[in-house]
Amino acid sequence: MPENTSGAPELQRKVATWLNQHGFPFELQVGRAFNRSQFDVQHVRFYRDSITSKPRQIDVVATRIRYVPEAKAFAGLTLVMECKYSSRPWVVFSSRAGPADAALAFTWVAGRLSSNLLCDITIDLATGGSQLALLAWGARRGHGIMSALHDTKADDSEPKNYAYDALRSAVAGAVAIAAEVDALYKSGVTSPGFEHLNVVLPVVVLRGKLFEAYLDEYGQLVVAPCDRATLLTHAAKDGSLLLAHVVCEDVLSDFIEMAYQDADRIIYHVSKNAAQIMLDLNQVLRGTSSTSAPDAT
Repeated sequence: MPENTSGAPELQRKVATWLNQHGFPFELQVGRAFNRSQFDVQHVRFYRDSITSKPRQIDVVATRIRYVPEAKAFAGLTLVMECKYSSRPWVVFSSRAGPADAALAFTWVAGRLSSNLLCDITIDLATGGSQLALLAWGARRGHGIMSALHDTKADDSEPKNYAYDALRSAVAGAVAIAAEVDALYKSGVTSPGFEHLNVVLPVVVLRGKLFEAYLDEYGQLVVAPCDRATLLTHAAKDGSLLLAHVVCEDVLSDFIEMAYQDADRIIYHVSKNAAQIMLDLNQVLRGTSSTSAPDAT
């Protein structure tokens, strides 16, 4: 019996409209942009929230890694991303960055492996007066985020905590994935040569308007448009802090280039200082002084 296709174009239109309203094409577009820049991309990565213990999913995970023979391991960068469309402006609340922020940035990342790896890299880079771009602060750093104008007569379908929830989801995903990397490395169950030394960072990619709000030197409120913000936000029940990025779609290509260069710098510095880095990681995560991974059991 032939299939009845009457009304199919109308149904297709409705499905396409629904998919657009729920942001699925945007997630695919973000993933494609990273994939075209030689990142490995995974869509809809599931994880268990460390705070609620509930299973959740992250929109996009983009990883750039390369094998480092000197370390007998893969090294690179993983970005854990939420992709959001918002009809309302988002506002990041910021304050002037302190003099110690740049030195402490490596401590504000998910996972002991990421933090210790970045500590070694940061010290090495500091001798040349530089640091990873994704860890660099501008003059200001963010400490809170919200979606604005909820008391207007605009469409109220967007939750008041939409911006914060997006940031929290990216952070929770990064914490969970970094914990998996830590546990795998600590257990030593991977065969030598197949371990991953990944720096894991959370990112929210926004299709919408972003503003920064702060007080100027006279105590007056300033609200200024921006296209990217770096924030410190709480990562877990213990109150630890984690660095996260909010990036507008308009500057995503610039952000991807920055991430690409940082990934290659991580790979280079693992190669350059492989013996010391592996020694440090083994001492911290495995309690051994060996520079190589133990045999898989």
